[in-house]
Amino acid sequence: MASGIPPHDAQPPPDPPNHTVYGVVLRLIRLRHILHATPQSFASIAAALPDDYTADASGQRKLLRDIEALQAIGYTIEQRTQPAPPHWHIRIGPPLLSDQDVQALRYIRAAFPIGSPYTPPVAQLLEAVTAQLTPAQRQVWQRPLAVQLAVAPVQDYQHTAALLQWLEQAIRDRHQISLRYHARQREHPIWHPRLDPYQIVYQDEQFFLEAYSYGRNRILQFRLDRIVYDPHGDEPSPVRLPSLYQGKRTPTEIIFRYKLTASFTREGVSARFTIIEVEEREGVSIITASHPNELHIIRTLLAYGEHARLLDGPPHLLERFRATVRAMYEQYSKVDTATDGQ
Repeated sequence: MASGIPPHDAQPPPDPPNHTVYGVVLRLIRLRHILHATPQSFASIAAALPDDYTADASGQRKLLRDIEALQAIGYTIEQRTQPAPPHWHIRIGPPLLSDQDVQALRYIRAAFPIGSPYTPPVAQLLEAVTAQLTPAQRQVWQRPLAVQLAVAPVQDYQHTAALLQWLEQAIRDRHQISLRYHARQREHPIWHPRLDPYQIVYQDEQFFLEAYSYGRNRILQFRLDRIVYDPHGDEPSPVRLPSLYQGKRTPTEIIFRYKLTASFTREGVSARFTIIEVEEREGVSIITASHPNELHIIRTLLAYGEHARLLDGPPHLLERFRATVRAMYEQYSKVDTATDGQ
């Protein structure tokens, strides 16, 4: 006859999943995830995690205990009481960062200098991530980096952050757009009725939108600070069109040939252009190259000064290069009456 007493080696029944140590940890992880996304009320938490919190006073007490547990391990949780009901939201948490992680974050900070439109959101993220550094890591974090990783834009582009977000979303969705643009030497903005936006590029210390223009039948670059950003005005700009673009067009490469003093190419030709062929002659290198942007070609060759010479290329490139050089010569050959005789 059974005595009702369990054998000596019998195992106790398992605890309910949510009451074991691992169950509590998993519950806190689930709560952390939902509180990190958006501010949540007790009702919304109970609806999202019904296996963790019952929709009654007992479930609410359990939630408050778990919130205290998250705070005890380093999470900063904001509670909004007005308007009712109360809402909770995790502002920052305790990331576990190694010394190598801190160094990597310093590189990220240096790559987004003041003036970049990406600097404000990156700085906000870095502030949250580094809020719980150890004292030794804090000293390293506050030191300036000895390496310059990025060149700041020539002007402050932070005011274009909203425009940048708008353009990035249009690019991700592959929507065609239209916009108004302050072109150089034009009194009024130019309307571009149909564009395929491809990407945001950073070159010559400026930010540009690269887009295919159906009116010009070629890929254009629009400097971000010259794009009219007035989405809710009487003549809104930019505007998202209902149509999608089918595929990205490849810009036409301009093939040209130039001469460069051999001392610049002793260790190899730099990658400012796509290099097709290099012919070594006495004291000089004759380089055949390509690039899609005329202005970039002209600026790069002029930066070499007397050490470079454009030898051959499409007629419009040669003429534009000569016109630039003539204008520079006229600029420097003028007698400046303001400084003459000093």
